[in-house]
Amino acid sequence: MWRGIARARINDPAAAISDLDEAIRLNPRSYVAYCNRSAVWQQKGDYTKAVADASEAIRQNPQDAEAYYNRGSSRGRLGEYAGSVADLTEAIRLRPSDPEYYCNRGISLAREGEYEQAILDFTEAIRLRPRYAKAYFWRSAVREKTGDRTGASSDSNEVVHLDPQAYGSRARGALSFGSLVGTNSQPDGAVNRSQPVRSETNRVSTTAGSGG
Repeated sequence: MWRGIARARINDPAAAISDLDEAIRLNPRSYVAYCNRSAVWQQKGDYTKAVADASEAIRQNPQDAEAYYNRGSSRGRLGEYAGSVADLTEAIRLRPSDPEYYCNRGISLAREGEYEQAILDFTEAIRLRPRYAKAYFWRSAVREKTGDRTGASSDSNEVVHLDPQAYGSRARGALSFGSLVGTNSQPDGAVNRSQPVRSETNRVSTTAGSGG
């Protein structure tokens, strides 16, 4: 299984899936292997399989916050926003200190039209990780959608300052912020994780957004 995680870290998801398949064959009760394979399916863009593996990890260990995160993020990418919010809420209950849980829940809340709650989630994500460009990006999008142009502009400037390569062109107006809300588009194309492996659990992480 650890080789599969290492291969995911170097962005070789096909080989990682093969190794994790073997790990699960040898130990079908390894919820960590299912959770890791769920994250790799997200890297490959197969969100239906990601949901299935995360669900199995949750069945085996209902206290696995990362499995709820993976399932919630994948459900968001499939347009299942209510399910995404429910899963990410449970992930937050189990691990309330993870800013990415709040950010991805915020994206799904925004797509459900719950703009004020979404802004609260992005704000909490920023409190937990003050240089979190993705959270600033999405908060700006939602603030623009709600007519708060001053707040949107402030967040947009922060995005350009923090991560001009990943988000800067969008923050400068190449993509209408308001157009992100209510669509299934993603600013960065995957299921956002800042690190490729969660060291405390040896779990794979991908790089992008929930619900979004």
